[in-house]
Amino acid sequence: MTGIDDGRAFGSEGTEGPWAVAIVDDNEDNRLLLQDILEMSGDFRCVAAYPDAGHALAGVSTVKPELVLMDIDLPGVSGIECTRQLKRWFPSLPVVMVSARADEESIAASRRAGCSGYLLKPFSVEQCLTLLRGAMRRRAA
Repeated sequence: MTGIDDGRAFGSEGTEGPWAVAIVDDNEDNRLLLQDILEMSGDFRCVAAYPDAGHALAGVSTVKPELVLMDIDLPGVSGIECTRQLKRWFPSLPVVMVSARADEESIAASRRAGCSGYLLKPFSVEQCLTLLRGAMRRRAA
């Protein structure tokens, strides 16, 4: 599979919400929690939820999210490597890492892979939405 960021596939809905979000997390409870947060916000809508990097890499070009929420610890291919690949294919696609890892190396590796933000678990609904809205505003700028 190859990806091309042609300017139409991602972000074609403009800079106002509800923005389309894909969630990548192997924990179903986490996926459902994030979906609920997105849906109740009014600013975001979940267009896909994937249990691992393989499904995400195969599906993102089809569902065309405007932002991806990525767990760092995934079975098989890590969230960091998945982010790296998504950013190769779609450089303008914001990816926000979601993790309980607070160590400097995890945060630095996520940034090097191209993530737009790092949401540390546990987080409040407001922290989550503020970070996601900021990622979308920076993308639009």
